Amino acid sequence: MGSTSPDQLTLELEPKAPRLPADIRPMLARSADEPFDDPAWTFEPSWDGLRALAHVEGGRVRLVDARGRDLTDRFPELLGLVDTVSGPPALLDGEIAVPDPDGRPDSDALQRRLRPTEGARRARSRVGAATYLANDLLFREGRSLLRDPLSRRRRSLEDALRGTDRAVVVPAVAGDGRTLFEAIGAQGLPGMLARRADSPYLPGVRSDLWRQVRARGRYEAVVGGYQARADGSVAVLLGAWGRDPGDEERFVAVGGALADGGSALTAVLQRSLRGLASEVSPFQRGARADHRWVRPQLVVTVEHEGWSAGRLVRPRLVAVRDDLDARACRVPSSREPGDHAERPGRPVLALLQRLPLGD
Repeated sequence: MGSTSPDQLTLELEPKAPRLPADIRPMLARSADEPFDDPAWTFEPSWDGLRALAHVEGGRVRLVDARGRDLTDRFPELLGLVDTVSGPPALLDGEIAVPDPDGRPDSDALQRRLRPTEGARRARSRVGAATYLANDLLFREGRSLLRDPLSRRRRSLEDALRGTDRAVVVPAVAGDGRTLFEAIGAQGLPGMLARRADSPYLPGVRSDLWRQVRARGRYEAVVGGYQARADGSVAVLLGAWGRDPGDEERFVAVGGALADGGSALTAVLQRSLRGLASEVSPFQRGARADHRWVRPQLVVTVEHEGWSAGRLVRPRLVAVRDDLDARACRVPSSREPGDHAERPGRPVLALLQRLPLGD
């Protein structure tokens, strides 16, 4: 875990910028099978919310997701960032989450906030307000911090962002990842982000310098087929890419999941599947013939209780992830992954206070 990644050596980063770049993309983490301790790394809770860069410039806030889409109008309560961030123009990285009354992320509520058919004000009144959970600072006063080590960027973030009910600096603990991971699981949070303290920020790069550890069995898969049922529910057939013994890449079935009728998630799923119809199955093996086939482009997140014979055990659909690249969804290695445990504002702060987080 302690070795230097070549990612640190291959990207030229501009140290100064007169204004914020419009097209920068977030740095991404690789998956890790289990938590670990390492004094060269920092560890922080993650919410599996909507990844978003917050552009604070010219007295305005602009929220952009990982695919470059502007979602500012969906979260008007986060416009107050302009008054809580010192040293604009500034660019923050973090997650947008809609917490439940206990401060834990509510995936269904977040999906409702993102539905284009509902006005932002109406959606907020139905499911509650969002919180911006900041964990990195990329630019401040127009100066690039991309080359700075994470430890320095985090100090700058803590200095720049005044925490409120709507914006929180996610604290981190140095070195002791296993203890934090145990506490995260006990509090019902979905995972932990591990990052090397000396890592620069590599826009758009998925790097070994950052690791995502899931506290529950979660997996990103691709929809290859579906059945719309009479009760309004939708059963999806899931797949991912892998290589056979002949080293040929194939799209194979890894299980199925059900989206309940009438839920916000089902509505998002049905809308996202429009326009993806295909007359032929995308699967090379492992799929039944009683589905409507679609091109394998739509990513979803499922919770599960493990793997058996290459299939997910009791998967449950929890989110539609049209911000993710379907080709990045891979069949797990032959060693089956194990599972570790199969309203707004103030509850988030209270939840953070119950975790063993350091300065």
